[in-house]
Amino acid sequence: MRFWLRTAFWLGLAFVVMQPHGLVLTESANRMSAVAMETGRSIARDGLDQIACTSLECTGAKLMATTTLASADTPANRFANAPYPAPPLNRHRT
Repeated sequence: MRFWLRTAFWLGLAFVVMQPHGLVLTESANRMSAVAMETGRSIARDGLDQIACTSLECTGAKLMATTTLASADTPANRFANAPYPAPPLNRHRT
């Protein structure tokens, strides 16, 4: 009995500490994720701008990377507004 009482106390305390009232963790996590993605994109764009291409392969790769960075979307937002459920991911298990 004492074990369950201590377990309930510590789990309740952990819940109170981890989830304070009035703070929505999902919104702050989404904001931090968006800021991190934009920072990464800007660093990648700056790196691509510094590359001087002399071959057609290099120019094509640079163009593809620049286009991908311009239209990149986070995986969570890709299916957020879809009118149907997101398709299941193919996860082959060995």
